[in-house]
Amino acid sequence: MTENESIPRHGFGHALLTIKEARKLVNIGSTNFYSLLRNGEIRSIKIGKSRRIEPAAIEEFLERLRSGEEVEVGYNS
Repeated sequence: MTENESIPRHGFGHALLTIKEARKLVNIGSTNFYSLLRNGEIRSIKIGKSRRIEPAAIEEFLERLRSGEEVEVGYNS
């Protein structure tokens, strides 16, 4: 990365989002958000004991919603 390039900040000032920050972007509750993570609908990164979300993962999820793709929310049995 050169000096003139910057990482997109997406309004939170971080390259990676916490769960709370990502939930605010999609405006859904904790249970549904964790379900989306568990089902792989939203990609996440594990760093030690923490889980982070790339802003691009949120954008991809929202784009799938906009395109009418069905999203699985709920527990897999």
